Order: sequence, then C-alpha cells, then structure tokens
Amino acid sequence: MKSYLENKGIKSSKLISLQIFDYLASKENISNHYKDKATLCFAGNLQKSQFIYNLPLSVRKLGINLYGNGYTGKIEGIHYLGTFGSEKNK
Repeated sequence: MKSYLENKGIKSSKLISLQIFDYLASKENISNHYKDKATLCFAGNLQKSQFIYNLPLSVRKLGINLYGNGYTGKIEGIHYLGTFGSEKNK
C-alpha cells in the first residue's frame, strides 16, 4: 500500500508502514457503491465492536452497513449484510 500511495504522489515522509494487514487481491474490484443507501460501512469482528449497539439515532439515520461475524441486534438504521470472502465482490 505504501508503494501504491507513493506512486499516486503521496510523499514517503508522510507515510508509516505498520507492515500488518497487508493484503494483495488477485483481481481488481471494479464495483462501485455510489448508489448505496448507506453512508457508513463497517467491517470486522462485530462481537468485539460493542459500540455499534450504542450509536445515537442521529448517526444511524445516515444508514449503516455492517459486515462480519457476531452481530446479534436488530436496530433501526443498521443493516447487517453478513460475511464475504476477501476476494468476493458484492
């Protein structure tokens, strides 16, 4: 990612590589989400993300898509979409 950002004109001195979570997909993601109703997308271990259950209504009104394991709620404005493989386009 650091090389990619440098090639896009970001100064190397502005970047720090943590060397974790690097992942190279085997194909380009050509889908876009311009017509999505949700404004916010969150992916991760939802069981560890307890803040999701306490989001104020003003934030939930924006629309939230959740991806990952462990969501057990049914909360207005939050749309649980399950899990997807890292190579799968939705």
